[in-house]
Amino acid sequence: MFSHWELIVVLLVALLVFGKRLPDVARAIGRSLHSLKQGLHEADLNEPPDEAQDASAQEPSAQQSAEAAPEPRDRAQEETPSA
Repeated sequence: MFSHWELIVVLLVALLVFGKRLPDVARAIGRSLHSLKQGLHEADLNEPPDEAQDASAQEPSAQQSAEAAPEPRDRAQEETPSA
């Protein structure tokens, strides 16, 4: 693990290297987080309250899943060269 002095030195070097770009990067991160929170809030408002939860709670039965699943293909037929 890093000691306190090593961490301070790394942060100072990063500040010297990226010093002029740090405000722009911080601003971009802040805008991205704001946009993410706003999108999540809008998604919560657009979602019907109980219908979405009921639909996700219902799972298809095993018989319905078996009927919907495609049958496995025989690999021997796939590998035979056509004439």
